[in-house]
Amino acid sequence: MGTVKKINFPYYLDSKQTGLPLSERIVVFFGTDFYNLPLDSDRSLYIETTNKMLDYIRRNFAGRKLIYNPHPNESDEYTLLDTAGFTIGEHTIAELFLFKNASNIEYVFSSCSGASVSALAMRFPSAIFLETLQGSVTDDTIIGYRSYFAGFPDALSIKSFADPLPELPASLFPSANDFKEILNAVKDSKKIFFMGNEPGNLAKIASLAKFLRQDAPDKKLVLIKMKNRRWDMIPEHLHLLDLFDEVIELALPSVRYSARPSKIRA
Repeated sequence: MGTVKKINFPYYLDSKQTGLPLSERIVVFFGTDFYNLPLDSDRSLYIETTNKMLDYIRRNFAGRKLIYNPHPNESDEYTLLDTAGFTIGEHTIAELFLFKNASNIEYVFSSCSGASVSALAMRFPSAIFLETLQGSVTDDTIIGYRSYFAGFPDALSIKSFADPLPELPASLFPSANDFKEILNAVKDSKKIFFMGNEPGNLAKIASLAKFLRQDAPDKKLVLIKMKNRRWDMIPEHLHLLDLFDEVIELALPSVRYSARPSKIRA
């Protein structure tokens, strides 16, 4: 197959919110399915702390369109929060929400969601409130989340509700060479395969497919769609499938690493 090369992903989404009136700029908070927190968590304190996060956003983004986007696994958690001033969004995959609303998004927040990592990769200003969760979840849980966010800039971690609004480091903005490197990597390929394991990954795939359609129209684009129940949960991904010349749906479900005999057989 030749050389495997790591290239920073160049989203280049249509993000032009700086020219929009304040009322059309979106600031989104991605929620947590806190009914499913570890059993030794303090749910009441978690709710109280989340309300302080929402207050922080209201204070720093007056006049914006504030959206509370529920976690796909949430049921009615948001009803226990003070969401005054926020519109409750639809249950959807974070990456698809960001992809769809790119031109209007000004800032992205979460307590400790992978949505913040995706937002940062997409070059949206993004911050997490992980360190403010001390006491509502155990120290071991905090340590686990810290390892999950390893590589996430410390400057974008809000440790106190008195902290000023973090700014996105200039080093995270995309380079014009990113796409050139991708084009060079596939210059001799007539057919390009994309591995789609779930809808969240499809936002990244679609942004690259759009670029290749424009700058390498002779390439045949094929999506390998792995079986995953989240495809059925998020029907709005379907229009993105039109970007591909062929979609191959794998019949067998993906298998997570496990020592269970049934998983080993699978």
